[in-house]
Amino acid sequence: MSIYQKRLKSKIWIAYTLLSVIPLLFMVYLASNDSLSSLLPRLNQSFAGRITLLLGGGGLIVMSLAGLMLLYRSVSSIVQLAEQTEQSYSRVVRDDIKLVTGNEVEKLSHYFTGVFQELQHKMEEADKYARELAEANKKLVRLAMKDGLTDLYNQAYIKERIEQEISRARQFNHQLSVIMMDIDDFKNYNDTCGHLSGDEGLQQIARLIMNHIRPVDVPARYGGEEFLIILPETNSRESHQMAENIRKAIQSYPFRGCNAKEPFHLTVSLGVCYYSPEVKDGTELIRYADTALYEAKRKGKNCVALSSRNNSPTL
Repeated sequence: MSIYQKRLKSKIWIAYTLLSVIPLLFMVYLASNDSLSSLLPRLNQSFAGRITLLLGGGGLIVMSLAGLMLLYRSVSSIVQLAEQTEQSYSRVVRDDIKLVTGNEVEKLSHYFTGVFQELQHKMEEADKYARELAEANKKLVRLAMKDGLTDLYNQAYIKERIEQEISRARQFNHQLSVIMMDIDDFKNYNDTCGHLSGDEGLQQIARLIMNHIRPVDVPARYGGEEFLIILPETNSRESHQMAENIRKAIQSYPFRGCNAKEPFHLTVSLGVCYYSPEVKDGTELIRYADTALYEAKRKGKNCVALSSRNNSPTL
């Protein structure tokens, strides 16, 4: 038991002792003034008087015993509370500061305040950790959707997204087109200029694509040097024109490649397919666009081909 607990216990003992002996002190006062000595013979003369005397004396004894019992329980509870508070404070706060004050209530208040502040600090740390975890989850979601090199969507996401777009086009009778694009002779570019230059070329092509599509369009890196673009609310004529714009932008762009003094020019072949109700799913729509891409390759590369499923008059 600490010093302040002993002092507190002593003060409580004194207070309750005074409360318990007040009735006795009052009786002594009466006896000293001969009031009690003159009252007792008259009380003893009748049965009611004797009963009153017995009840009064018994009440004084009971009051004293009750005061002592209450004193004992109060002191025990307060001492136990003080010990538990001090132990909790030392475990949680770990503060070795010695309080100058001798007031036990102030010390208890200090301990409770310290525990509360430490709890508040822990809650702030937990909130900060929760925010960091939420931010990390956002980054993980982004990594799961995006290609790490080009920052375009990846193949897994674009396959899921095209199914959503087909479902929307079918339900609301909307237009929808896709473009499949492949860089011509990209292996030669990698072999000549190195894979680092090849990666830079892919990144630049991704930026050129982003510069020539609308905010509602969905571009993705579908494979090594293949790209897929979903064009919502776009018919075959509009998608063909957009593919031509992308092709011309890439053809005219001066890629630095191996020699920074002499730019290197890359070209792309593109296949376009327009959605129609006969198309079962996204996989089939992509396959038609891919077939059109290889038709563009057979025509000599660096051109745009429309899927044979689409009617040429719409161009």
